[in-house]
Amino acid sequence: MEKGICFLTNKEYPLDDLVQGLSLKPQLVSLIQKDYPEFSSDKFISLDILNT
Repeated sequence: MEKGICFLTNKEYPLDDLVQGLSLKPQLVSLIQKDYPEFSSDKFISLDILNT
């Protein structure tokens, strides 16, 4: 099983539990970038973080 790293937590997750920034609505990306300006569409974020 392939794994990736959540950009916000630096934790490793299975790729099935990650969402690429490209898949997020631009408004959500902008909101994330307020606290994490280096977050971009090629980065991943965990579903756990998105659901909190």
